[in-house]
Amino acid sequence: MLKSVVKKGFGGCPHDCPDTCSMIYEIKDNKLISVTGNKDHAYTRGGLCVKVKDFDKKHYHPDRLLYPLKRVGAKGEKKFERINGLKQLRQLQTNGKKSLKNMGLKRSFHIVI
Repeated sequence: MLKSVVKKGFGGCPHDCPDTCSMIYEIKDNKLISVTGNKDHAYTRGGLCVKVKDFDKKHYHPDRLLYPLKRVGAKGEKKFERINGLKQLRQLQTNGKKSLKNMGLKRSFHIVI
C-alpha cells in the first residue's frame, strides 16, 4: 500500500497588511492540511495573526467566496451577483480614478488604479 506524502509549500499571506507574512503550507493528497508561520521570516518569526492562523479551515469552508461578486442592493442587504474578474478590475480602475479626481491622493491611498 502506498503512503500519502505530505508536501511543504511556501507562500505569502493573502491579506493586504504591511507584515507580508510568510506561510508554510502542508499538502497531502492535493489537499491543504495545515498552515503555519515561517520561523525564518525576519519580521513575524513564525507568528500568524488571528485572520490566517486557521487558514486551512477557511480554505475549504462552504461559505468561502469562489468568484468575484458585485453588490447589487443597498449596503447590508447582502444582495450580490457574480461578476467577471476582468470587468471587476476595470470597475475598480474607473472608481479609483474618480475617487482620486474628487478626493485627492490622501483619501484615495488604498484604491487600485
